[in-house]
Amino acid sequence: VVPLNKSIEEPNVLDRGLNILANTNSIKNITYGGFRDLYRGGRWLPSISTTVPMGYGAKGVMAGFGFSGSDCTIESKQCINHPTPTITSIQEIGEAVLDSYIGFGDPLNGVSVLISNITQNTIRQGQSGKYLGGNQTGVSISRNIGPDTAIKIGTEGMIRWGGPRNLDSDRPKSAFGVISHRITLRPEPTDPFDTSTRWFSDLYLTVGVGNGQYRPLDQVISAQIQYAKDAGCWDGRRKCNDMQWRDAFLKGTEWGNYYPLGVLTLAVTDQAHLITEWWGRNLNVSLSLQPFKEIGWTITPGVGNLIPNSDYGNNVNIPACRQCDMGEAITTRPLFYLRSMLNIKF
Repeated sequence: VVPLNKSIEEPNVLDRGLNILANTNSIKNITYGGFRDLYRGGRWLPSISTTVPMGYGAKGVMAGFGFSGSDCTIESKQCINHPTPTITSIQEIGEAVLDSYIGFGDPLNGVSVLISNITQNTIRQGQSGKYLGGNQTGVSISRNIGPDTAIKIGTEGMIRWGGPRNLDSDRPKSAFGVISHRITLRPEPTDPFDTSTRWFSDLYLTVGVGNGQYRPLDQVISAQIQYAKDAGCWDGRRKCNDMQWRDAFLKGTEWGNYYPLGVLTLAVTDQAHLITEWWGRNLNVSLSLQPFKEIGWTITPGVGNLIPNSDYGNNVNIPACRQCDMGEAITTRPLFYLRSMLNIKF
């Protein structure tokens, strides 16, 4: 026999459904990420940084493949010879690498691991037989400390591989630690069928420290000179060959002292993020675009090296050689950058 008060004693079915929906939405609204791009609510979002790592890590298994490049690199000593970028100058001195990664784990209930890789020799190497010959791999670990806050520590370019003595791998080795936080400016719609554009909906803040490539250029050059001195090459205590000079200067690009990092990103829409980034060396501004909402493909053009510091030969501080200047390793103008990545969640 069914009691007359059965409907009163049983939990309200509608309330139960609403609670389940609320819990589901709270889980869906947790922020995760790939290499530089975000993932939330079952879809990919644009980048919140270009050079500085972000705190968010992968949920489940995520992977991506793309490229990043600039119209020239100051360290090549070629930027000063091209005060105005042109198609010809980009073809002659432009630099690009292939970026790839795989991330896996559960950063909310455990940790997430990211394995990233850069592949050099992507342009102007076909005739030399060194195409895609240099690789460097880094590893990092991230952890969410809330739905919108995450920390990450790790390395980039830590392991060099590919080719004899890894001679084609000459990017810096860097370590970092960052924390990223999302500030909601406009709440997400409660209606799951609401597809209207949310203008200026979120603000993302990333702060941390890094070394290696995240140091001022004059400090990198100072470290290179110091390693050349330690090897006996600089002061002529030994007659160093080209390989010994190379090894000493390459050592100077690795690790070293830590410098502050900071990124402020405004979500103009959920398909366009405006990024202002201090990467320990200079200031970059970029716009990350996601052409198709259903596809995890982002394109991020930007302009960098906006502050006329040691990148321009100004206020140079080289402790290893007080009388030295930057030589031709300077620029007279901002540089142009481009990054693109295709992300997949398995």
